[in-house]
Amino acid sequence: MEIRQLKIFMAVCDSMSFTRAAKDLSYSQSTISDNIKALEKSLGHQLFDRLGKKIYLTDKGKELKDLSKKLIEEYDYVLNTIQEKGREIITIGITETLCSYKLSDFFMDFLKKTRDVEIHFEIRHVKDITEMLYNNAIDIGFSLDKKPNDKNLKIHNLFDEEIVFVSSKKINDLNGESVIIPLAYESYMNSFHDYYDENNIKKGTVIHMESIEGIKNYVKSGFGISFMPITTVQKELDEGVLFIVDQKERFFMNVMILIHKDKQVSRRLGDLIDDITNMYR
Repeated sequence: MEIRQLKIFMAVCDSMSFTRAAKDLSYSQSTISDNIKALEKSLGHQLFDRLGKKIYLTDKGKELKDLSKKLIEEYDYVLNTIQEKGREIITIGITETLCSYKLSDFFMDFLKKTRDVEIHFEIRHVKDITEMLYNNAIDIGFSLDKKPNDKNLKIHNLFDEEIVFVSSKKINDLNGESVIIPLAYESYMNSFHDYYDENNIKKGTVIHMESIEGIKNYVKSGFGISFMPITTVQKELDEGVLFIVDQKERFFMNVMILIHKDKQVSRRLGDLIDDITNMYR
């Protein structure tokens, strides 16, 4: 039984004429007859009594007529709802640094010109974003990390972000300074620890903290130093309340888009990817 057959059946019921139903639906009369016969065969019941040139509904035909009206209405509702143009939701897994400090202007501009899109941000640690892509919990990821070696991910490199040591005072020596360590960035914190170990730099008191703003407040209060993406502290550097601690080595991490290779990219998600890759090309 097909929805097309039910619609033909209902057209015949409305006119009680195969000829009139064919005219109303712009079908041939044979098409109408063939579909009614196919419907009767699939249901295992005769739907019309054919008496001379007139047709009459059988009891099963009357029962199907009542049920078909509701079924067709539901079918049309579902079809119209799915086909109706509405706001597309794009769910983005993104680090706090990129969402709040680096890419906020881009997302605001994109939403201003793309009125039929709604963006849901999932602020997550770098290591969580790949897992969310695998579980289809997000549509796309924005990561600040080393480029992963993962054949199941499509990766768009946008730019390199510098990671800097910052302090509330002008210093050059990190030895003995207390350290506030961000929790969310495993890869560049590995670079931080490697640098300390390779250069025999002694850490003072160590605090692990989730919030970027919390880290900056501790550093500004003179507690110690931190190792952060330059974007997150640019305002404080410009205002002269934080200072870069210059070192012989500079540190960079990739800012990139991650998307599962099998993900169906919608038109608006494709627009977002094109816009931001063109912006940083």
